[in-house]
Amino acid sequence: MTNWIQIQANSNLIQTSTEKAVLIKLPKKELMFWHPAKCVRTNGKNGYLMTISFTEDFKFKCFRNGKGKTTSFTKIEEVEYSAKEIQEFFA
Repeated sequence: MTNWIQIQANSNLIQTSTEKAVLIKLPKKELMFWHPAKCVRTNGKNGYLMTISFTEDFKFKCFRNGKGKTTSFTKIEEVEYSAKEIQEFFA
């Protein structure tokens, strides 16, 4: 049986959201990752906090887009992190 991990973070880290997924920025980094919307909850006063849920064997594919006019939608860096590494970013 897999264990679920929950981490809390500031909801200002949400870059955008769709019906199925949420784009979350890593704190103190320019990397972002998509996470299923079912596993992200906003709570607290005015939705200030968010709770991100994932299993301990979940792999996060983080990426960074370019900042230029023509590269803003181009991935210029892509890294894969484990659940433990993501927990350390939000600690």
